[in-house]
Amino acid sequence: MLLTGYQTSAAIRRSGARRIGTWLKNRKVKNAAALAETAVEAAKFQHTALPGQTLAAAMVARIAKGVLVLDEEIAELDALIEARFNEHRHATVIRSLPGMGTLLGAECIAATGGDLEAFGTADRLASFAGLSPEPTRLRGGRHGYGRSTVSSSSSPSRPACRC
Repeated sequence: MLLTGYQTSAAIRRSGARRIGTWLKNRKVKNAAALAETAVEAAKFQHTALPGQTLAAAMVARIAKGVLVLDEEIAELDALIEARFNEHRHATVIRSLPGMGTLLGAECIAATGGDLEAFGTADRLASFAGLSPEPTRLRGGRHGYGRSTVSSSSSPSRPACRC
């Protein structure tokens, strides 16, 4: 957020901690005053101006604003995914699994086509989710137990992505 309004140490020094803190607070930045103090303190030690700095500052501001727009879009998409996931009949069960949240649960439904019965047993589902060890082949032909890994196959018995 700071980079959308202040890109150079000179601009930060000119504005000061109080003004930057207020500017950040108005944009709902957490710990705005502390961030402003830190930025101004760092700017006190940076006095080198480079050719093209003004152009670079404008580019940084534009990129920073673009990142904020992308953050908003991601938040909107996450909300849509969560709403859709919550409509699924297995959402409560999937969310109750250790380590499974809304987004990972939605990925699980997408990977399985929404039919958890395809696994047959809870053990197979746990193995697919990487929650139980499964035999693995180690270097030198030895066997061991490890967490399940992402499969690149499109086999119906094991979908391509891990939930």
